[in-house]
Amino acid sequence: MTTPNTPPSTEPDQSTAPDTSTTTDGTASDSRESSETSLKNEMAKYRRQAKEAQTELDKLRAATATDAEKAVAAARAEGAAEYATKWRSAVLQNAALSALTDRGVEAPGLAVRALDLEGVDIDDHGKVDDAALTAAIENLLRRWPQLAPRGAPPLPTVSGDTQTRVTKDQVVKKDMTDQDVDQLLRYALRSNS
Repeated sequence: MTTPNTPPSTEPDQSTAPDTSTTTDGTASDSRESSETSLKNEMAKYRRQAKEAQTELDKLRAATATDAEKAVAAARAEGAAEYATKWRSAVLQNAALSALTDRGVEAPGLAVRALDLEGVDIDDHGKVDDAALTAAIENLLRRWPQLAPRGAPPLPTVSGDTQTRVTKDQVVKKDMTDQDVDQLLRYALRSNS
């Protein structure tokens, strides 16, 4: 473990360095994958060291902080926790609403409110555990079968019996009287009802 005053070493660890021995035909024996794996392991080691150093630095800052700095840090931590809670709730509700809509649930807005999302996990990048969400939706549909999709809605039908067409004689002209306009309006209103 490094202290905050000494940065981590930038020299590669010999234990994770790729093996560059050559074969009988003179080509390198290590494959690209093993080299990539060793570099990923080395990066993970340095990330872990940096995280440990940051944790130790935060502990030192907290130990030497004044009361005002401690109050500010506590307020920031409380705000971050509140934000994380709201963020988690919003991501879960959006994912659940999307999944319910994809399933064809009758009232997805109502179903989201009735859905138990406590067992559904989210990673730091907002990826929702699909298996847990699906299980929660299945549990909801078992409890409330009336929300289950009922199939495709019937297509609207149009009948020619109720359609009417305005004739040329019924078009408003400049020389029409008020009685003619009233009659035209009555005709139009009667045909819409």
